[in-house]
Amino acid sequence: MKLLKLYSPVFQEKQLLHFVRDLFVAGTETTTSTLRWAILCLLHYPEIQKKLYEEILAVVGEKNDVNITQGVVLTCSCIPLLQCFFRVSFSRCEFHY
Repeated sequence: MKLLKLYSPVFQEKQLLHFVRDLFVAGTETTTSTLRWAILCLLHYPEIQKKLYEEILAVVGEKNDVNITQGVVLTCSCIPLLQCFFRVSFSRCEFHY
């Protein structure tokens, strides 16, 4: 009888909280790891960092703040190097230029 109460098939709120916490921690760790690799790549390839900076300046400008409406512009083909960097950051740190 105790065994049935311990392993009840009913999903409880406490279990839900544990699952949500685990998903949040896993997502945070993935994001942190990806950002670390991206920063490491930029440190290892300063010439790429400079080209990315110049590309962003060409699209956004030096004194402009980026807002939500410019997000659409930043996803277009006017920033091919930045898009490539994002793809590479998610896979591995290896540039061919």
